[in-house]
Amino acid sequence: MQKVKPRAYLREWRIQQGMTLQEVGDKMGVLRAQISSWETGARGITEKKLVKYCDAIGIDVTQIYQTPEFESVDALLSDATPEQRQKAIMLVKVLLERD
Repeated sequence: MQKVKPRAYLREWRIQQGMTLQEVGDKMGVLRAQISSWETGARGITEKKLVKYCDAIGIDVTQIYQTPEFESVDALLSDATPEQRQKAIMLVKVLLERD
């Protein structure tokens, strides 16, 4: 299984937040070309810059690892009872075992 790199969703989150490359660059104090190169994966992004990017677009850094159009499993289970969480875990295990 390939690891998801945080930059995989940088562009999606920026667009979801209704921001342009220029707006993010202005907030971060970098050129829009730099933002673009991070979003395309042409250049790597440091952890420190990733945190600044997330702050600039108004999301928590943990969100960048998931696609913006789906609610995270943690969010879905935040109000679940322990029994519901256990059932959800069992269901996910079954689903992942099937191709």
